[in-house]
Amino acid sequence: MDTTLRTRATTGLVMATALVCLAACTANRTNSPSDGGSSAATGSVFTMPLGNSVSADPVQSTSIGNLKVIRAAYEGLVNERAGGYDVQPGLATKWTTTDQKTWTFTLRQGVRFSDGTAFTADAVIANFARYKKLGGQVGSLLDGISSVTAPNAGTVTITLSAPNRGFIDYLPMAVIVSPKALTTHASDDAKSWLSANTDGTGPYQTAAPLTGSTRTLVRNPHYWGGWQGSHISKIVFTAPADNATALQELRRGDIDRVENIPLAPYLKQLQDNKNISVYQAAGTQIDEIQMNTQHGPLANKLLRQAVTYAYDYQAAIKAAYDGAATVPAGGLPVGFSGFDSSLTPYKQDLAKARQLLAQSGLKDVTLTVWWDEADNVAFEKAEALVLKSSLAAIGIKVNIVGTTFQAMSKAAASPAGSPDFNFLWHGAITADPVEYLGGYFQSKYIGGYNWSFYKNAAFDSALSEASAAASTAARDAKLAQAQKILQDDAPALFVATPKKIEVVNSGFTGFAIHPIDYGYDIDFYALRVKS
Repeated sequence: MDTTLRTRATTGLVMATALVCLAACTANRTNSPSDGGSSAATGSVFTMPLGNSVSADPVQSTSIGNLKVIRAAYEGLVNERAGGYDVQPGLATKWTTTDQKTWTFTLRQGVRFSDGTAFTADAVIANFARYKKLGGQVGSLLDGISSVTAPNAGTVTITLSAPNRGFIDYLPMAVIVSPKALTTHASDDAKSWLSANTDGTGPYQTAAPLTGSTRTLVRNPHYWGGWQGSHISKIVFTAPADNATALQELRRGDIDRVENIPLAPYLKQLQDNKNISVYQAAGTQIDEIQMNTQHGPLANKLLRQAVTYAYDYQAAIKAAYDGAATVPAGGLPVGFSGFDSSLTPYKQDLAKARQLLAQSGLKDVTLTVWWDEADNVAFEKAEALVLKSSLAAIGIKVNIVGTTFQAMSKAAASPAGSPDFNFLWHGAITADPVEYLGGYFQSKYIGGYNWSFYKNAAFDSALSEASAAASTAARDAKLAQAQKILQDDAPALFVATPKKIEVVNSGFTGFAIHPIDYGYDIDFYALRVKS
C-alpha cells in the first residue's frame, strides 16, 4: 500500500467557504467552453484531479491514483464488477477449478493490445513472470502460484502451491501488459517506460507520456468492447487544487469529480445543486489504531481490552466524520463475504474498562499515539483526541505526536521502535475476506502492514484453513473463528467505518461507488454522457 492510499484532508474553514458557493452561486450552466461550462456538454471529456506522482506500471504501484490510470488502460483475466464484490469475465471468458488449486482459464478471442498486437496465452505467462520477478503488492498476492502454463494459445492453467478459494479475487489486480512493450523496453524490465506510458487491452490508452500537471488518456481504437453509445472520449487528469478551489471548479464544470474531500458536513448543499450528482454507499474502510502487542504496556492483553471498552466510538464518529460512519464489529466490514453477524459493534463501557485495567495490574500508565500530521489527515487527529479524552476517564495518560506516514511506516519495522498506538486505516484491495483480515493481522505480515505485531497461531491457522476450505460455508466458519479471536485479543482499536460519499458532474451517468477501495475507484468505460 502506497502512502498515496491514505486519505488527505484540510481545514473546515475553506471547505465551508467553497460549499456556501456550491449552494448559493448560480447553478445554471451556460455549457460554453469559453466560460468554464460543463465538459460533459461541450464534448465527451471527463476531467478530474490526480496527484502529480503517478506511475502507470501495474507492477510498481497500486495506489488509488495510479489505479485510475491502470484500470482504464489494462484488464486482468477477470475484472471486478463495479459496485459489487464479485468478478466478471475480462480477458478470460470463463474459468474452472475443482480443487481451488488448479485454475483453468479460457481466453477471450479477437483481443488486441493498444499497439495492435494480438492477446494470447503467451502474454499472460510473460506478465505473471514479471510480477513474480519484480514483486510489489500485486506480486505478493500472486506468491502462491507455482506455475503458469498454456495448453494452447487460447487457454491458461494456473497452479497454486496450496488451495485458495480467494485466488480469483486477486486476478483483477494482475492486469496484462503487451509483451511487445515488455520486450521493446526490456533494459529495466520496462519499468521506466511503463511508468509514463500504457500498452494494454483496456478501453483507454496514453496519448502522450504521463508527465506534467495535465495528463490525458484517449480511447483505445482496438478495444474489444467497442465504442457504441455515448462513452467518454477522453480522460483528463489535472493537478490537485485545495479543497475550496476544487469544489468551485466542480460547480463550474471545469472538473467533473473531486478527490479526497470530507463531504459529510456539507451533504445538503451538495444535494441541492442540480449540476452535481451525489452518490452514497456503505464503506469497507476501517479506521484502525494499531496497538503495539509486543512492546510496552499494551503487550498486556487486559490493558488492550480495557482500551477497547474505554474508547468513545460515537464521539470519534461525530468528530471525524460528522456522524457519517458506523462502528465496526471487528476486523471485517459489514457486507464483506464472511462477515460474522453474531459479533456486536464496539461500545464504550467505562465500568468494564476500569475493571479490566485493575485486572491488568498496571498503574500510572502513559501511552503515546502517532498520527500523520504532515499530510494533515484530519480524521486521525480527531480520533487521537478522542483516544486521549477517553483514556483519561480511566486514569491513563495519552501523548499525541504528529509525524509523517513515512516515519510511522518505518517505526512499524520493529516493536521496540514503534509507538504504543500507530494509525493505519484499512481498506479492501481485493474482495477476499481472508486477504482483508490476514494482510494486517497474520503474523507473516509483521514487517509489512501488521503494525500491531500481532501473533496468534490459532488466528493464523483459522485463516489458512479458510483459504483452503472446500466450500463457502466451511470458509465462513473459519473466518468467524478468526474474527472472534481477533476481537478478544484486541490488537487494534477498530474505530469507524466511514460512509462512502462521491460527487460527480451530473452531465454523466453510469457512475457506481465500488466497495473495493483500491479497485475500480471509477470505471471510466461505464460512464455515459447525458444526451
